[in-house]
Amino acid sequence: MEAEGTTYKSEAGAITIANAAPPTSILAQGTGQVLVDDRQIDVTIATAENKLHAVTTMLRLLGSAITKTEVNQQHVIHGRTRRLKVTTNPPQKVVVDGEIIGAKQVEVECMPHGLTVLVAQSS
Repeated sequence: MEAEGTTYKSEAGAITIANAAPPTSILAQGTGQVLVDDRQIDVTIATAENKLHAVTTMLRLLGSAITKTEVNQQHVIHGRTRRLKVTTNPPQKVVVDGEIIGAKQVEVECMPHGLTVLVAQSS
C-alpha cells in the first residue's frame, strides 16, 4: 500500500476503503464511525491468524459500529488518507459498490465536492 508518500507492506484477510459507509459495513468501522466530511478515506485492514480470530474481529468491528467507539483489537489496523494505492500479489477480488472486479492494483482518492446531489424542494 502507498499512502502519503509512504509504502506499507502487510498480509491481510480484508482491506476496506470507504468514504461514507453505514454502520452495517462493519469492515469500514475501524474508528467506530466514518467521518463523511473530513475529506479523507478510511482504510481498515483486518488480519487474522485463524477463523476464530476472524470471527472475533468481525464481532468487535460490529460492536464498534454500534457503539461508535474505536475498536481496540490487535487484528485491526485503521488509518485515514486522501489518496491510497493498494497492490496485491496475487491479484485479489475487489468489490466496488457491490460489483466484483478482479484487480492487482487499486487506486482511490477522496475528491472533495466531487459529487453534486440534487434534491427536490419540499412543499
